[in-house]
Amino acid sequence: MHDSCSTGLEVVALRDTLARLMVQTARQAGLANVYRNILNFDGSEFYIKYFPEAVGLKFSEVQSKIKGGTLIGLRSQVNGVSKVKVNPGADLKVQDNDDLIDLAEDDSTFSFDTAGADEVPSLELSQISFAPVASKERILICGYRSDLHRLISYLDAYLKVGSEIHLMPGKPFDSIEVQHSLMNASLKHLQRDPAKLQDV
Repeated sequence: MHDSCSTGLEVVALRDTLARLMVQTARQAGLANVYRNILNFDGSEFYIKYFPEAVGLKFSEVQSKIKGGTLIGLRSQVNGVSKVKVNPGADLKVQDNDDLIDLAEDDSTFSFDTAGADEVPSLELSQISFAPVASKERILICGYRSDLHRLISYLDAYLKVGSEIHLMPGKPFDSIEVQHSLMNASLKHLQRDPAKLQDV
């Protein structure tokens, strides 16, 4: 479990993952930069490391003792299969078969500080401010990709009931497979070509 070269194969549905990332980054300004910084090799990256000193401690206690990095989760071995828990409960105790998942500049820059604080201070709910619920929106999608129906479906989950998604794919509407069972938004089609300036 604690070998850096773990066995097994993790399958990633790339097109599905990219579709979700496109929708999320379009909805949240600056999110693309966050993903870029985390997933490339500049700045901080994810590292998985075993610390025997962490065994038996609560997750919140281990968070306060990680020096030079940020603890974000655990990787556990369950019946021979690796399971990842991101942001688990503060009271979850680290088991002997758990590796720590850290965000750090390098695997040599973070360590376990036994003299660190006993626990990370909890954040009261009253300290958190929530953004107001968004109003109905009108979204314009220009261009076409083979999984456009998937993008629309993911986008629909973020919209308020009564929103509109306007499509300008630059090709006949009936040639596009679009999911019609949307829960929140309705679809509108614009018979224009986004590649032509006069049509935009």
